Order: sequence, then C-alpha cells, then structure tokens
Amino acid sequence: MRSTCHGISAASGKAGAIVGAFGFLYAAQNKNKKLADPGYPAGVGMKNSLIVLVVINLLGALIGLLAPEPKGKSLEEISAENQTHVGQQLHDMEAGHRELL
Repeated sequence: MRSTCHGISAASGKAGAIVGAFGFLYAAQNKNKKLADPGYPAGVGMKNSLIVLVVINLLGALIGLLAPEPKGKSLEEISAENQTHVGQQLHDMEAGHRELL
C-alpha cells in the first residue's frame, strides 16, 4: 500500500510539473491578443503569472513546514505497526495455549 501511494505521489508530481510548465506558458502571454505570441490566446501577463507562482510556492512551503517532524524515527517506529502485530500474535498464541489446557 505504501509503495502504491509513493508511485501515485511521484506521478502526480510529474503531471503537476507538466501542467505548471505549459500553464505558465499560456498564462504569461500578454493580456492584449494582438501582442500575444502567434498561436497563443491572451493570458494574464507575466507579472500576474509570477505573482500566482509565488503564492503557490509560499503555500507549498507553509504546508511543508507545518508537517510534523519524525525526529529521525522510521515509519514503522512512528506507526508502531510492528509492535501491534507482535502483540496480536502473542495474544493469539496465549489464547491458543489456554484452549489446549
């Protein structure tokens, strides 16, 4: 499950980079259709495109800074999935042992 989510995350990042590159190309075109590059529709202008880019980058940085720090612990230690699994196995073994008595 974890590796599937990593794959989806990587694919989403690549798709976002493509959308960002082409989206910026279209958005950065001049507001006046006559001054825009041939073959492109009018955009919001370079200044407004850069403002949007800065806002999105700042939001990404803020979200990254608000993520909890794992303090060098592995994902297994944080989730305690190994401890829960071992504890459940011990509980099941004890229950099976009691049935034999």
